[in-house]
Order: sequence, then structure tokens, then C-alpha cells
Amino acid sequence: MRELRSSVYELKSNIAGIRTDLIISINNVTAIETRMTELENAFKMNDFGTVSKLEQTVSDLKTTLNDREQESLLNDVEITGLPEQKGENLANLIPFIASRMDMPLDERDIVSVERVGATKISQEESTSTGTMRPRRVVFRFTRRTTRDALLQKARERRGLTSAELGLEGAPLRVFFNERLSRLNRLLSAKAREECRLHNWRYCWTKGGRIYLRKEHGLSAIRIHSNDELQAVFQTN
Repeated sequence: MRELRSSVYELKSNIAGIRTDLIISINNVTAIETRMTELENAFKMNDFGTVSKLEQTVSDLKTTLNDREQESLLNDVEITGLPEQKGENLANLIPFIASRMDMPLDERDIVSVERVGATKISQEESTSTGTMRPRRVVFRFTRRTTRDALLQKARERRGLTSAELGLEGAPLRVFFNERLSRLNRLLSAKAREECRLHNWRYCWTKGGRIYLRKEHGLSAIRIHSNDELQAVFQTN
């Protein structure tokens, strides 16, 4: 009986020791799990920060490249609505158009001139005659002051048509604009659409920069990106 009691006591002691070891092990596992969670969270936060920095760097680089591209276009003008003729001589056409706007130009004032973009069917005419809409004409002046003077003449004669410029073919509205970089052109088109949807009266470009104004008398807002554009109309 004494031996049995001794064995039972020893067994209880062993069980107590096992329980103690088990509790210690559980506590250790819990501590490890807690630490792992902390490390995972720290890693995620660090990874997010790294990705965020990379995204910001890429965004900054895109902005810089876009600014450089726009700077290279500051002597350029873009015309839409000029009838396109086979075998046309654009180098002679631009001085001719300028003379009809009371602004004499010499061929030496122009560095280069060409049509750009794909030929498209005019929406107004696609259901009837299927007339192709002429491609844009872009040209570069030797001096920015000459470019600005031509754009000012065009603003004074807003609503000008190809017929008024003495050009053959069906009359088309002719528009003179600053030439924009690809990103700025897309942003400008988006800005005009947002202004139309929200009944803002003014959207224009100056020096390759895009501006908005809700109505006369209010301050102009310069737009640098799509995010800024969305923010403007979310708060107004």
C-alpha cells in the first residue's frame, strides 16, 4: 500500500510538472504568435511605405517628363478644321492663312509644319456623306512671340471658318490652340468635359498650363493632374 501511495504521489508530481511545462509552452507559443503578428504588421507597413515611395517617385518622374515635353512645344500651334487636300503644300498654306488674319508671316518664321493624328469620320456627316474629318495641322514658329501673336489674332476672330480663310471645300469651324503634350491634351479634354457636366463656364490653356473658372469674377484654378481635377469638382 505504501508503495502504491508513493507511485500515485510520484504520478501526481509528474502530471503537475507536465501541466507546468504545458502552460510555459503555451505561453511561449502565444508570445511567439504575438511577435510574429507584430513582425508581419511591421513588414506590411514597411512594404506599404516602400510601395508608396516608389509610386510617388514614378509620379514625380512622369510630371517632370511631361513638363519637359510641354516646354519643347511652347513655340507650337495646333489647328483643327483645315480642309485636307491631296498634295497640299502646308509650308505655303500657313502664311496664306495668317495673311487672311491680318498677320503677315514669312516662311522663315516657321520651323516645321505637318498633319498629325488619324483620319476620322465626322460625327455630323458620318450618317450621310461619310466625309472624313481633316487631321490636325501642327507647326512650330522660330519665336514664341510670333506664336503668341497668331493665337491672339485667332482669339479676336473666334468662330472663324475655313471659307472665311479662303479655303476650298465645305465650310468648317477652324480652331487655333497651343499645342499640348499628350498627357496635358488628355487632361484638358477631361477638364472641358467636367466643366460641361458641372456647368462651369471657363476652361482654357495658357503657356501649356490648364486653368478652370466656374464663372466670371471668380479666381482661376490651375489643374496639374486628374486627381486635382476630381478634387475640384468634389468640393464645388
